[in-house]
Amino acid sequence: MSASGNNHSACYCYQDRASCCGGLTSIPDLTAEGRNVRFLNFTSNNLTRLDREVLRNYTNLRWLILNGNNISDVTPDALQDMTSLEHFELAHNNISQTVDAANFTKAVNSLNETLRVLVVNYTQFFPLSLSKANTSGITYIIRNIRLPYLTQLFVDGCGKRIFYLSDVKELPSLCKLSLKSNRLEKFFCCSKESFGDFLHEGESLAELEDFDTEGLPYNSPPTCVSPGSREDRRCQNFHLSNLKLLDLANNSQIYVPRFCNRNSTSGNFFEVLPNITHLSLSINAIVDPKRHQFKCLTNLRSLALTGNPLKHIEAFLLKEMEHLHDVDLRFTNVMQADPLAFSHPTLKELTIESSNWFVDQHHEACCISPAIFNGTNLEVVVLSYNNFRFAKHTTVTELLYPLRNVKKLMMEGVGLQAIPSVIVDTFSKLTFLGFKSNTMSEMPAHAFQKMKNLEYLDLSDNDLANPDVEVIRHLVETQNVSINLESNPFSCTCDMLQFLNFYKAHNISTNGTGGFVGDHHHYQCFAPRSLYNTRLADLQITIHTCLLTVVQEILIYFVCFFFIFCLLAYALLYKYRWQVRYWMYMLHERLARRNVEPPSRPGARFTAFVSYCKEDSNFVLTKALPALERNHQLALCIHERDFIPGTYISQNVVERMAESCHVLLVLSNNFLKNDWCRFELFVAQQYGQIHRRIPVTVLHLEPLRVELMDAHVIALLQSVPGVEWPGWGSECSARAVERFWSRLGRILGSRR
Repeated sequence: MSASGNNHSACYCYQDRASCCGGLTSIPDLTAEGRNVRFLNFTSNNLTRLDREVLRNYTNLRWLILNGNNISDVTPDALQDMTSLEHFELAHNNISQTVDAANFTKAVNSLNETLRVLVVNYTQFFPLSLSKANTSGITYIIRNIRLPYLTQLFVDGCGKRIFYLSDVKELPSLCKLSLKSNRLEKFFCCSKESFGDFLHEGESLAELEDFDTEGLPYNSPPTCVSPGSREDRRCQNFHLSNLKLLDLANNSQIYVPRFCNRNSTSGNFFEVLPNITHLSLSINAIVDPKRHQFKCLTNLRSLALTGNPLKHIEAFLLKEMEHLHDVDLRFTNVMQADPLAFSHPTLKELTIESSNWFVDQHHEACCISPAIFNGTNLEVVVLSYNNFRFAKHTTVTELLYPLRNVKKLMMEGVGLQAIPSVIVDTFSKLTFLGFKSNTMSEMPAHAFQKMKNLEYLDLSDNDLANPDVEVIRHLVETQNVSINLESNPFSCTCDMLQFLNFYKAHNISTNGTGGFVGDHHHYQCFAPRSLYNTRLADLQITIHTCLLTVVQEILIYFVCFFFIFCLLAYALLYKYRWQVRYWMYMLHERLARRNVEPPSRPGARFTAFVSYCKEDSNFVLTKALPALERNHQLALCIHERDFIPGTYISQNVVERMAESCHVLLVLSNNFLKNDWCRFELFVAQQYGQIHRRIPVTVLHLEPLRVELMDAHVIALLQSVPGVEWPGWGSECSARAVERFWSRLGRILGSRR
């Protein structure tokens, strides 16, 4: 596609087609460049006038599109030279201006030999004011265009509230009529106003209020002729034989329009549109359609009721339309549906998408009979975006079983967590199965075994983290099925290695046969986090990387176990550090002496081994030592004097304690804080409590804090005798001190 140069920079041409946009005020002459333009699209510009001069260079046009301009004047001869024009659009013209309806009608009628399609959507036409009545511009145009070969007429959004089919009586070839978005409240097949000498708008809305059917039985079809025209002979025989498509969508109809005319002489009803095949009543205000309202639509094949607030669908609603093929009930919010509601021998396609059906007994829309599909021969059923989440198994089975012969079933977004068993067991003729946007996490191995004719399976946007590759392999390689699995939360680990390899080998975009379909940018990893949003096509997982990962995993486990073991070992060693030191010393002694049998107990050099901390050495040296050695002639072992230099402290402690007859522990809070004092306490326990070789006496120098006493200290205090220094916290008498030393001397000297 190339742009024309100079003043034509806003036009783009390709072969015999030209498109111009961008605020142009006139149609440039593209034929000067030698182009034979047959299709001209002059949309979204500022053209204000349409006359013969404007189109003088485009007399050979077949298509002319003037949508979105500001045309306020159309001359009667504007299209006179367009001898080949078949398609003309003047839609979405600026509503601040109005086009003269009479002039426009004359201009269009000049195309009576060629025009096939006329589009005047959302364009305002100047209303006519005549001597006896007045009529809207669009009504004047519809009633007065004389186009014997016109097949399609689009009059959308022109503000009509009443419409008579008899207004298009001069269009014998018309097969499609679109009246969308017109605020239509009343629709009749015929009115005498369409034949009058003066152009009336027709009866008022008040005159056309609904009435009964003149004493006819309830199920008799009312006539479609307006009330004031039923005696008019022209209306009694009126019908349109060629009209096949009628679009009344997005209007204000509260009842299904009537399509039966009644001959007043014979009393028989006949069809006004005997060959109509497609009828759209979407987005109206129809609440309670009745079976008899659809009479005289014998040849109708397609019915659309989308977006109507239907409350009730009665049994056999569609039966009068003998050749009905498809029905669209999307967004209808049906509150109640009777058994056999869709029973019809020829109905093949039914769409009930997003109709707010709750297939359970706990919601307002609880009256959807499970037998609604009984008596149907449907081949295509769309139940998407209704609610089956809390449906009972029996209800789902009863509802779906009559559909077992369908070829295409769509149940997208209905809340299914698994494929219903009734589908698995009985739906053997399926060629298309859609379960998009549900919550299925598994693909059972037997789910598709009976679906021998399946061609397309849609499981996109479910919860399939790791699809069963064997099930998919059977579907793809045996049945050549196309599968859509996009937007599932794939877990891209080594567990998915087989599926990943199969996916890459059967990507339909590369080999063109059955396999994975959909947007392959949406086949992405969801886990692990390091691979989030990675495309499966870009993911590199091999058997070697998976094996290496296993080895690394084992190594990590081993390192973690070893670290935990070391941590526990360190904790145990710290807790029993003095026992370990003692055992190490004893082991060292045994290894040093080996085969020499040690004496059971070395000779006693000291009366008592005194264990104390550095902070309490003043008490020992200035008080205990003079009182016990001088006054009681006891030989005490104190480390400042009696430990052998050059020997390990632990060895000095063990050996000096072994050479003593008694152990005196001078306990204080500082003693309990000192590590070597703790070691001496442990060795004393070994000799005194465990081996029963050396008695232990405790001298309580001060009250001990509870937080410093562990199990060893408590056990010692509970099992050995103790004496308390009388000078706790205050001065004591000399007599009390003398009695204390005398008593302690007797205790220590008793085993000298």
